Amino acid sequence: MNPNEIKNQVLTENTAQGVLNHLKALESNRARMQTRWIWELLQNARDTSPDDGQRLVASVKYEQGELIFQHNGAKFKIKEIAHLIYHGSTKFEDEETIGQYGSGFLTTHLLSPTIDVSGQLEDGKFFKFCLTREIGSVKELSESMDRAWENFNDSQSEIPPSDFTTQFRYPVADDAADAVAEGLEMLKRCAPFVIVFNQEFSKIDITTPDEKISFKIVEPPHLQEDGLQEITVEESESRTLTTYISAKGEKTSVAVPLSTDDDRTCLPVEDVPRLFLGFPLIGTDNFSFPAASIALNSHQRKIAMACI
Repeated sequence: MNPNEIKNQVLTENTAQGVLNHLKALESNRARMQTRWIWELLQNARDTSPDDGQRLVASVKYEQGELIFQHNGAKFKIKEIAHLIYHGSTKFEDEETIGQYGSGFLTTHLLSPTIDVSGQLEDGKFFKFCLTREIGSVKELSESMDRAWENFNDSQSEIPPSDFTTQFRYPVADDAADAVAEGLEMLKRCAPFVIVFNQEFSKIDITTPDEKISFKIVEPPHLQEDGLQEITVEESESRTLTTYISAKGEKTSVAVPLSTDDDRTCLPVEDVPRLFLGFPLIGTDNFSFPAASIALNSHQRKIAMACI
């Protein structure tokens, strides 16, 4: 083994040790952490919003013990695939992202230790590989990372695996089925606010054996003279249109739904977290009104999550 091979092996083992420690910590806090999966996946989609003028569409589908999350965000850079496989502490976040493929993404492994990943690269090629993170030894996890990297390279082709640029497929473990159901139910309640606070999204689709629901912005947001913004969101299942009034500061936004009568009064908000860091901070239901802030950095976000 030459010096470069030794260096790469050591780096992979060090990264595997960090990932393994994080997976063990997640498992020990499964009851508190496992319902965060949907927000981590939507955050990933938001951080990769299309750069070609398209509006972002995210889809989550749960059928026959399998969860499929897809979006049409920006195509993958090779470096992003490397970060996804060899998760470590070298992922730099820019000010426009909330944090992609970081420790939060590892939370989704509470649904399943294996994820089938597919998508499209910047050069137009498509790929598909399996990402496996079992709680075992550092050696096993290191080998799994290298195997995923090899499979990624071998899989590149001209044949698209789906109509989306990114797809994650989870064979949901039996002990995670309740977490999936709870996450989907929370998404149905919070999706309108997610779209209002994250206008990169034009639509969020939810599909289960029992229903198919879409939440979408039906027209461009209207900016009033006083600086307030009106955003109308349609829910497909009930075919209802709800208009939200939003006040946006430099790093904080507030939004409330309006009544449909001539008085245009603010409606009460029920069963929805009131604080959003892009996405809901669970446990903040007693705050006065829904507000979003991007002022917290990733370390402060982890502290906030731990407190709730």
